[in-house]
Amino acid sequence: MPSFTTLGDVTTYLGNAHSDSMNPLIVLLIPRLSADFELETDRTFDDTPYFEWMDGTGDHWLRPKHYPLVDLRRVAVGTEGAATLTNTTTNGTHATATISSTELKLSRVVSGVADTDSLTLSTSATLALLATAITALGNDWTLTIASGFSLFPSVQLRPGYLGDCRDPVEAQLRVPGSTGFEADIDSSNANLLFSHFGWPRGHQNIFVDYTAGYEIIPVELTHLITKVVAWATLQSGADFTMKREILDNYEYERDLQNLSTSALEQFKSDVNKWKRYSYP
Repeated sequence: MPSFTTLGDVTTYLGNAHSDSMNPLIVLLIPRLSADFELETDRTFDDTPYFEWMDGTGDHWLRPKHYPLVDLRRVAVGTEGAATLTNTTTNGTHATATISSTELKLSRVVSGVADTDSLTLSTSATLALLATAITALGNDWTLTIASGFSLFPSVQLRPGYLGDCRDPVEAQLRVPGSTGFEADIDSSNANLLFSHFGWPRGHQNIFVDYTAGYEIIPVELTHLITKVVAWATLQSGADFTMKREILDNYEYERDLQNLSTSALEQFKSDVNKWKRYSYP
């Protein structure tokens, strides 16, 4: 997370209103307000790598969740099966699986009793490690990986409900398909991806691996956070120490948080200009 301003910027902005006694508070407010600003706007402003499964729109543009786009590493259209999931419990009546962006949930109904196991995908970084973790559950689950996919990253599996996995039925875990699709960051709007041929319609049929954010924080954003920090500093009153002698005390944290909240509210209209646009 970036600090959107510096002690020097804030002291310059304060001008004659600044005194050295304010500096410790300013140093504390800069990262707090920077973090709270990102929470309030629901955005990450540093250039950061992401991957995303998206719905094909049928037209020439796609709008990823994060922006502005800095780099496009991979675009894949469609999916292919990488592994099959089966549950062989003999006295079970149901066995289903669901993948989210963060975990795999395995659910069974055995002798009328339901149970669910959850596996964090980032903990089992590859499909091979995920298969080992599934076997270790000991509940008759088996993941069989297709040739060439053992090292595929688990977190990039297409999310969704996989359906019935009760033997002899198998549920497929799917990964991004063909990468021979022509696309690029739109030359006139860095918030969009452009394809001359159009994005095929579908539900989560487009996989995009990209970097978004700012390599250099915009000057107008630095200026905004500088103003917000300066306002919060002046509003703190005469006690610029902000109870630093009891740094770990809840009262200190509450005071600092109240200052941050009030400052962002004071500049709400300017803060709102940086909020993430509506995303389906």
